[in-house]
Amino acid sequence: IGAHLVQNLLQDENAYVLAIGRSAPTTERNKQLLSKLNKFSARFEYQALDICDADGLARLIRHFEHLWQRPLAYLFNAAGDSHAGFINDMNKPNLLSEIRSKLLGAEAVEKALLLSKPKDHESVEQIHFGSVNGHFGGAGLSLYAAANSYLNGWCQNQRAKGLPVSCYQFSM
Repeated sequence: IGAHLVQNLLQDENAYVLAIGRSAPTTERNKQLLSKLNKFSARFEYQALDICDADGLARLIRHFEHLWQRPLAYLFNAAGDSHAGFINDMNKPNLLSEIRSKLLGAEAVEKALLLSKPKDHESVEQIHFGSVNGHFGGAGLSLYAAANSYLNGWCQNQRAKGLPVSCYQFSM
């Protein structure tokens, strides 16, 4: 769904879009979607980056604004992790991974925008991807649900402050 949103922005809005994800696409379907978006290569870039790396993200933002010779308008955060299972069956790295990208990722995006665009960070539309599991939960998905609930609440709080921040929630 995120790829279709990006495609619409590229086609209909003539936007410049930077999309961030934890890793390069691995499934054939995701590779095809990225390939379709790459035909807009002058205005679209997907970068694999730990979303919690605010300094690295700030460098990417500055790099692409310089390359594109215009300010960034949209930043998509597609980072997330889900290890289905019960909490008492998870090891510590999986527990931390489950919540890290949602809890810390959105805050790192905001910090990166402040670092790279101190005077106009509020001009960038932040679009975060969450899950309806944040509302409905799910057997074996308690940490994932809690992390997505936090992300949605954080985005609502940022919007209440007047910042252009959205959380689109999808099912798994």
